[in-house]
Amino acid sequence: MNKSQIFKAAHALTKSAHVAGESYRVTFAAALRIVIAESKATACTFESVMAAFKAAAYAEATARWNNEKLVTKLRTFVEQKFEADWIAKNKDMRNPRNQVALGLSTRNAMTLRCVNMLYLTNTDLNAVLTMLNLDSDLIDKPASRSRAIKAAFAAV
Repeated sequence: MNKSQIFKAAHALTKSAHVAGESYRVTFAAALRIVIAESKATACTFESVMAAFKAAAYAEATARWNNEKLVTKLRTFVEQKFEADWIAKNKDMRNPRNQVALGLSTRNAMTLRCVNMLYLTNTDLNAVLTMLNLDSDLIDKPASRSRAIKAAFAAV
């Protein structure tokens, strides 16, 4: 708003709010303060309104996620998907995970010596550490962890 529009709006507000017997000047000053404050207020843009809608929708969605039924359904879905992926990835006996499992379950040292550690993931190697009750300080220390696992495999 430019100054002309501000003063016109202030005069209109003053005329609508002015009571006989009061000072027009004081009423006009109060109206002018109100109109200037409103003119400085941020205008609602499309983006700001949509951002408010998005924030409200997100808050509602997160509140709904706290509903245990939805969390249970999601957990069940993730477990089923994980199980299907796990079976698909680990059905081949040449998989290093399967070789380690077979070697440890049958106490077959030859099978364990043939396992190529390079094909086991960091998570897999940490799990082997835990299964063999090796030092937990070796978790996420590749060289030391591999030496300790190989030594444990040789002792089987």
